[in-house]
Amino acid sequence: ISKNNAPAPVFLKAQSNLVGTELNLPIPLNKALLQSKAFELNTQLPSDQGSIEFKIGQEFRLLLNKPVNKPMSGIALFGIGTQGSIPANGFSVRGVTDEFDVPGWMMLAAKDAGDGGLQSFDLVVNHLRLLGSDFGSTRLLLSQQPNALMIRASGDNFDGSMNIPNAKNAPIIGRFNKVYFKKSIPVPVIAMAKTAPIQPTIKPMDFPALDISIEDLRISNLPLGRAELLTIPTAQGMQISKLNTQSAFLSISTNGLWSGTGKQESVALKAQLQ
Repeated sequence: ISKNNAPAPVFLKAQSNLVGTELNLPIPLNKALLQSKAFELNTQLPSDQGSIEFKIGQEFRLLLNKPVNKPMSGIALFGIGTQGSIPANGFSVRGVTDEFDVPGWMMLAAKDAGDGGLQSFDLVVNHLRLLGSDFGSTRLLLSQQPNALMIRASGDNFDGSMNIPNAKNAPIIGRFNKVYFKKSIPVPVIAMAKTAPIQPTIKPMDFPALDISIEDLRISNLPLGRAELLTIPTAQGMQISKLNTQSAFLSISTNGLWSGTGKQESVALKAQLQ
């Protein structure tokens, strides 16, 4: 009992190597069943009297507040020594990490995180990997808008923004100043099932419509100039309305259909070169 006759605070600390526990989370927080990864939980009891701290490995901390009769809020901190305060409501993300599964975390970020949603997201990824290419150090800024999730990417090889709408049938809009692939990528670019960690049950018609433009596209140092991609989901699959590139020495105009799944999957394209 404390001097003012109030119960003395009780602190709980739990540690584990998580062997025998699988973490089915996007990179870098994924963990195989038999893999060892340090885990630590720190909190004051009852938990509404203070913050709840989770540590996974040496480079990730999650701080949560759960006041009585109020929504939970928290902040995810990536990188050793990264500091930050828990927002009054909603969730925030900040820090530095070597690897980051952008599509996987985007799906989580697009979901409502309590009444406050995603308040801020500011993360530097040392190796941003998309479509089989390492774009190097890239800063990602995410913000939840009234009708969409906005993503801003800034790096030497990848620079632009994407708008992921909340409306089910609205297209994902991407506007990029530059996208420099370090090596060749499969054609068509939208056949992401070939290159990204897409679940095998995903069907081409399940992908949202895409409206993407790139002012400066380069693949293996080959300048392809301006590029445009327009797709529409249909009952047959993903209709590729436009996949065009235009530069001073080469123009490519492509359209077609990505359909089927598994052994029945196919991509049929018509292309014109000028």
